[in-house]
Amino acid sequence: LTGEVHLEQSINFIEGIVRLGNYNFILNATTSISGVFNSSSMFVTNGTGILRKEIADNITFFFPIGDVNATAEYSPVNFTLNSNSGLTDAYINLKVVNEKYGLNSSSSDYLNRYWTLTQSGISVPDFDVTFTYAGTDVIGHEQNIYAAKYTGSTKVLHAIADEINNNLTFNNLTSFSDFTGVDGVAPEVINITSNNANGIYGSGSIIDIQVEFDEIVEVSGSPQLLLETGTTDQYAIYMGESGTSILNFSYVIQETDQSSDLDYVANNALELNSGTIKDSEGNDAILTLAEPGTAHSLGANKNIIIDNTGGPVVLNVTSSNAN
Repeated sequence: LTGEVHLEQSINFIEGIVRLGNYNFILNATTSISGVFNSSSMFVTNGTGILRKEIADNITFFFPIGDVNATAEYSPVNFTLNSNSGLTDAYINLKVVNEKYGLNSSSSDYLNRYWTLTQSGISVPDFDVTFTYAGTDVIGHEQNIYAAKYTGSTKVLHAIADEINNNLTFNNLTSFSDFTGVDGVAPEVINITSNNANGIYGSGSIIDIQVEFDEIVEVSGSPQLLLETGTTDQYAIYMGESGTSILNFSYVIQETDQSSDLDYVANNALELNSGTIKDSEGNDAILTLAEPGTAHSLGANKNIIIDNTGGPVVLNVTSSNAN
């Protein structure tokens, strides 16, 4: 465009790209858009200009929008205003950018695209919106991408991305802002073990325990792991490393501690203790552990015996007879 356009009649696209540049393209409240839309037939917000739709009532409107950064890519938006408590010279503005959203801290599994949706004159809106992205927008694993709405630095996750139709869907929103796709999968514990050798340990000995997550996590505060150590259960204390997938904990054996095969007390034994464990995108870690004694638990991985009696301990029972 070489100047702002205010369209008061309906338009039928046959073929062609309308590059807005630094000018707005305004669609009247009664204006409709029809035609065949694709990467060679769409609006492009390639500057500061926005695509605006004026609103006089609750509507459903389809925005055939995209970009031509490296190659032409079609990323339309379907908007439905479900309800409102008043419209005064109302309109919505739309812009799409083929870049990673600036506040998206995902290191992988995200969309290299975001949409900005703003409004004026709509009181107490309730709306649904679906954004369609190009397959080339996906960075990493699409199955881990969730729809995300940013308001300033505050992010709210919505539904998981629709991999079949390449859609991000948001329902019953009440505010307008920036929208993209981010890593929405929380980190999980996949293994707990110790670098101490199997054997018998007594009072004063230190048992180092490693809690492994399925991705790199950032830790604040002092999480702790509650161990089954007899009459009084003891905590293994977090040792302060962060920015890794393996967290190290340390347990000092007390005089009254006893265990025939050291393990944690239950599958909820990993406690935040007023701290946090998150991935780079800010997803809170799932702290549920394998049940004690089952695969990937401390007891299953190691045979660490805590004995403070000073007497002999049975380490193994076998037979010299053939099977």
